[in-house]
Amino acid sequence: MQHEPIGLLRDKISRCDAVLMTVTALGQQQYSGKVEKVYSRRFEGPGGYDVPRLPFIGSTSSWGNQGLVNGERALVFIGYSTSTKRYYQEHWQGHFSVVAIENQLFAIANWHLLKSGGRTWGPGYLRDSAFLPDKEKPGRVAMPYALLERHLLEELGDLKPC
Repeated sequence: MQHEPIGLLRDKISRCDAVLMTVTALGQQQYSGKVEKVYSRRFEGPGGYDVPRLPFIGSTSSWGNQGLVNGERALVFIGYSTSTKRYYQEHWQGHFSVVAIENQLFAIANWHLLKSGGRTWGPGYLRDSAFLPDKEKPGRVAMPYALLERHLLEELGDLKPC
């Protein structure tokens, strides 16, 4: 039986905005981020993303979920809660680390993208570009950031307005 590809970003961007930032860890899941680029503003709070530092609650690092690290540059999936009047990172696999490898930017998925229960993920051009940057850490998959960004923009273009 042929399975449809798993949407790599569709579930994230249907609930959260994609924001490229450098993260500052403040402790106990409290973070702030210096925002570099905002890809969507569908779940933005009244103060907006255009602030010197965006405070938010990060997801926990448990059950294989990787938490953000102080000083990390990341594409973070984030949304605003009107009930608590705070920003929150997507609770599960809510970011891609963004790193330079040989002067090229790569997005690192800190989870087992390559083992998806027999299903494939994302578009072929992105999947084909993926590699393991460290053979000792098979759960970390790298892909060129430009291709992840291309996929993100395609997915955002396919979404219906909220």
